[in-house]
Amino acid sequence: MLRPRVFAPVLIAVLASTAFAGADVAVVDSKGGKEQRITLDEAIDMALKNNLDAEIDRVGVHIARDRIRYAWGAFDPILAINTSRESLETPQNATNVTNAAEAQQLELQQQAFANEQKQFEQQNQTITALNNAAAALAAANNQPAPVPQPLVPVPEFTVTNPANTAPLIFDNENFRMQNQLQGKTPLGTTYGLNLQLSRVAPSLQGSTLPFVTEDSVLASLTLQQPLLRDFGPDANLADVRISRQNHKVATLTWQQTVMNSVATVMNTYFDMVYTQQNIRVREEAIAADQNLVQGNQRRVDVGLMSPIDIRQAQVAMSEDQEILIAAKGQFNERQFALKRVILRDVSPEDTRVFVPNGLKSPAVPPLDPIEWKRTAFENRLDYKIALHQAETENIRLRFARNQMLPKLDLVGSYGLNGLATDMGQAWDRTFQGQAHQWSVGIVASIPLFNVQGRAQLDIAKGLKEQALLKIKQTELTIDVDVDTAISRIKTNLQHVETARQSRRFGEEAMKIQNKRIEQGQVSAFDVIDTQRKLYDARTRELAAKAELDRAIVQLWFSSGTLLDEQHIVIDEGDKRAR
Repeated sequence: MLRPRVFAPVLIAVLASTAFAGADVAVVDSKGGKEQRITLDEAIDMALKNNLDAEIDRVGVHIARDRIRYAWGAFDPILAINTSRESLETPQNATNVTNAAEAQQLELQQQAFANEQKQFEQQNQTITALNNAAAALAAANNQPAPVPQPLVPVPEFTVTNPANTAPLIFDNENFRMQNQLQGKTPLGTTYGLNLQLSRVAPSLQGSTLPFVTEDSVLASLTLQQPLLRDFGPDANLADVRISRQNHKVATLTWQQTVMNSVATVMNTYFDMVYTQQNIRVREEAIAADQNLVQGNQRRVDVGLMSPIDIRQAQVAMSEDQEILIAAKGQFNERQFALKRVILRDVSPEDTRVFVPNGLKSPAVPPLDPIEWKRTAFENRLDYKIALHQAETENIRLRFARNQMLPKLDLVGSYGLNGLATDMGQAWDRTFQGQAHQWSVGIVASIPLFNVQGRAQLDIAKGLKEQALLKIKQTELTIDVDVDTAISRIKTNLQHVETARQSRRFGEEAMKIQNKRIEQGQVSAFDVIDTQRKLYDARTRELAAKAELDRAIVQLWFSSGTLLDEQHIVIDEGDKRAR
């Protein structure tokens, strides 16, 4: 009757182990949170839609594209319209006026003299009448004739010197409109199409002398072509070309962020699966510890063991509970890390607890280092970024070399003039070729020491050298990354196989220990030690599998093929196809 009672704990432990292996057990203390099962593909989908790091870089791509348009804007034609109406009162000395104004001044002087002469004549007539009346009165009274009053002498007309007269005030009412279309070409040519309309209506204050209103039209074309400095696409398209390179870099940076997000999701998910399975292993260990405590208690009751054996089993169960608590904490940390990547908004009401829903481990790829390195140099985004950055510095270097040249520009202009008393006539006469004007010349500017130009060239050379060194650095990084990833896969393959073998040996040893403890041939300490080694071997096997999965992801990441392996296609519209 003793053997069935002693064998019962072992049978219970086996059944409990089987039950835990197949059951979906709670792996976190959700505290009322809703458990949500999530597959790896679902987690990746959420990361691609919600990851803020990728979203920030995606906006950066649009900004870089807008900067290309901004750079091209330097070649947009500019239409400038300048319209003004002005009234100018200009005082001038009589010596500076025209013949017509001098005649007008002479006319005014003659009128003033005639008025003055008339006044003198009227005054003399009055004096003569008075003298006659006095003489008549003296004769009537037999008195001597009085001395007559002398007449006022009448002045003769003389021309006054115009320089001594008061300034004349000219009043000009002017209207001007100037339309100019100007711009620049990628060759550095600056052009200007000008159309100027003007109307001048002069008058002389205080004069009725007529003046003719002048309407004039000027149509002209001006060109300035650099011959040395600022000539050609290298000088004028530098900003556009740099903006294009920056756009490519921004796009690759965004794709790199997406790849980082996918790699983070996959590695975190693998860790969650590992911790989830490890929690089940530790729960199985605790169940086995409980069965061992119960079995030892029965053995103590029948005198096959001492109380110390019970206590040792209880200590082992307590230690396994500590390991279980640590495993659950690790799962929570991995789950929080997953939320960081796949969620976009923070909400206190969101109490979801994400739990992995199955996992198909990636297949181990062929481990040919040469082929993987060749693939990496074709696909690594950071290597492409380094190449584009080097091209950016090369563009700056060509621009700096152009700016070292002296400035020598060919300038020229051609225009048509028209003048009439009517704007319509002036317009017609202009384009009928009433009057022509042209000019051509050379503008030169030579810095004597050109300190800034030489310094700018030296800076550009230094930046180009840095960019080339970064390419070399990236090449070395790629070489080491691929070798490291392949080495980890090989090591973890061995680790998985060794851990699997250790687990099998542990299971066989546990079976032997169970038989020996039934026969009283082994102590509780030996059983606990064997049981601990078995569950530690299971944990190591799970960890080795997780490390192998992460190593495969790292190889894909190091070779730049992670998105292709996951069938992810991205573009600037943030679209994804699987």
